[in-house]
Order: sequence, then C-alpha cells, then structure tokens
Amino acid sequence: MTQQETAIAILMLDTNKYWHVEDMLNNGTYFASYKIQARISELALQYPEMIDRQMSSKGNRQHMYRIRWDNWRDFMPKLTQELRDCIADNKPVNLQFV
Repeated sequence: MTQQETAIAILMLDTNKYWHVEDMLNNGTYFASYKIQARISELALQYPEMIDRQMSSKGNRQHMYRIRWDNWRDFMPKLTQELRDCIADNKPVNLQFV
C-alpha cells in the first residue's frame, strides 16, 4: 500500500470525522509514517473535490481532513485505479455508491 493509499484508508476508517495528522499517525489500524502530512496535503491539492480540508481548532495552524462523499461521482473517475481500488476495499459497509 502506498502512502497515499494509506492516507485514504485512514480517512475511510471514519468518513464523518475530520482527521488531524496526529490522529492519522495514531489510528491503531494502519501504519502511517511522519510523511503522512505531505501525502494527505498532496491528495488535497490534487483532488480538491475529494478531500475536504479545514483549519484545525487546536490553534497550531494545521489542517484537518476528511473525504467528501457528497460528490463522489465527481472525483471517482479522476482517481487512479489504485486509489479507486483502495476506496472500494476500505469503504464502510453502510456507504453505498449509487
């Protein structure tokens, strides 16, 4: 699994949550290195319609991230096959692509 795929898989653990980088590092399911900040930032810039980004409430000028499911039809065709497979493999059971 690439670092970008790991970032996506972590965001898929809770699709309603905004993830701080610290939370991503300590998620308990996937190993994430300190480079996860760079990979999630790259994804947010590369696919702004997929990754929702907000300023952290912790006051440390960092961002929080989550996947935007309201417009999955817009971003899924733009993703690489590897990222689409990662989303399909890690999506929550209750999340349906209709």
